[in-house]
Amino acid sequence: MTPNKPGMKYIYTKSVNTFNSMKLYFLLSRPYTLVEIALLGLLANIIATQKLVFGIDLTIDVAIFLCFWLSLIYSTEVAHKDVDKRNNVSIYIPVVLFLAGISIVIIKNVWGLIFIAIAIMALPLYILKIKNWYLSGASFLARGIFPVMGILTVLSLHHTPIGIMLEQYWQIMMAIFLLASSRNLIGDIRDYNVDKYTLPRKYGVRNSFLVSEIFILMSCVMIGDLLVIFPLILVFFLILIHRDYKDAYHLHRVYILASLFFLMNYNMLLLQMPIIFNDILFLGVILNFTYDYTPRSINRG
Repeated sequence: MTPNKPGMKYIYTKSVNTFNSMKLYFLLSRPYTLVEIALLGLLANIIATQKLVFGIDLTIDVAIFLCFWLSLIYSTEVAHKDVDKRNNVSIYIPVVLFLAGISIVIIKNVWGLIFIAIAIMALPLYILKIKNWYLSGASFLARGIFPVMGILTVLSLHHTPIGIMLEQYWQIMMAIFLLASSRNLIGDIRDYNVDKYTLPRKYGVRNSFLVSEIFILMSCVMIGDLLVIFPLILVFFLILIHRDYKDAYHLHRVYILASLFFLMNYNMLLLQMPIIFNDILFLGVILNFTYDYTPRSINRG
């Protein structure tokens, strides 16, 4: 019910607009990915400290990932304003988030800016996939660069010898790069009718599915542990069975869940925790997708 008095009506209208604006920013942040981003911060922290300690350092590491992720997402929305008029995102939001992350890095270890600079160089590749230029077909690879640079940034904040960490953990970093790129490619297939210059439009949907599948297999081989890669194996077979762009919408959703559970599995591996229970939970979540297809009278058209 809208208030009748002019002053109250103004306050009411302003409150509604503020709420709608906050809701828009929340939804544009891809909230379904935020737990995964937090797990990446957790992973980097565990690699750096070789233990799990809930405290200020872990909070900072996760906050850095969230700041840079939200800055990336909102920057993309700003760049795509001409394509989607509904998303009127202010340029100040990603700038403030980016500066917040940068400030933490400068205070803790200025050398971490090297990895942020690499991520910034990859940003045009990710944002300009809607433009007709010679690298638009490779835009999906940029999505894999960002989390790896985030991990290396966090490791630098702990003054961790990067060379030693790369020698010991290059498999998981390469796997994260491949999986993020592969998943983004499934997203490009999903958006086949919208994005005109991505890999699926340039080289075909089936070839794009093949690249995505190869990336998943490479990740599985690098990690090796069957319990850890169980979510990836399942999503691989689902993609192998459903190689139609019309299925990419649901495949992308399943892939997001598989990535989330895979990261949790690897964190549990580092902490020497039993992984089997997490895999059982993942299987239960995936089987929930069959709910709408179970034969019952209410589902009959």
